Amino acid sequence: LALTETQLKLAPTSPRALVNKGGILIQMKQFDTALAPLNKLIELQPNHPGAHLNRALALMNLNRLDDAAKDYRRLLELAPTTPNGHFGLAEIAWQRKQTTDAKKHYEAGLKLASTNAPEAKLAQQRLKELSGGK
Repeated sequence: LALTETQLKLAPTSPRALVNKGGILIQMKQFDTALAPLNKLIELQPNHPGAHLNRALALMNLNRLDDAAKDYRRLLELAPTTPNGHFGLAEIAWQRKQTTDAKKHYEAGLKLASTNAPEAKLAQQRLKELSGGK
């Protein structure tokens, strides 16, 4: 985090430093604090997929599911071949017990994801549960 702070002092609008700061704060579970650099980056570069992904993750952890869903949908517009948007929307649907949407997005994410990705393994497990298996 200190290195990223130094980068931002030298270049306060650096997309890489802003997205990195947001990501580091998310890893530190400082979800509220992570929103500021990500909001700033999205204001500067509305089409930055990484900013939308990281902000969606922070918002989900703050239980702001509607806002997170908007960022996941925007991520899919910007980067349609990334599975992360689908997995995020699937998790939101899962939390809301919206079975049809959860299945749809888990399946779409699995088509795009590496089979070894942790998200893919979770998606496979969730699909099994949604189909009545454990």
